[in-house]
Amino acid sequence: MPKITKKQKYWLDHYQAAKSSGKSLAAYAREHQLDAKRFHNWVYLLRKRGLIPGSESTKSSGRFVPVKPIGAAVTPAPSPAEIVLPNGICLRVPTLSKALLSDLLALEVAS
Repeated sequence: MPKITKKQKYWLDHYQAAKSSGKSLAAYAREHQLDAKRFHNWVYLLRKRGLIPGSESTKSSGRFVPVKPIGAAVTPAPSPAEIVLPNGICLRVPTLSKALLSDLLALEVAS
């Protein structure tokens, strides 16, 4: 085991006592008047320094995990668009493509 400081030993002792008690870290902290957030932070630091073994669920390989989608991808239905011109004319189109928007903006500028 690497050399540890007095603070690390203090929190490591509390961690080991909490684990042997079978209680959650939060319950143990409450019972022993410890600041739960500080206790969790120390457990994180001790785990990071290799003083506490990490659980498989908290270890990260830093790699992406392959995901297989279930079923077909859903394409959202196009939503209608409404454009109100400064002169009060309202244009409603069922779908608005980039090309149509460019054409409409060109008309507005030309007017």
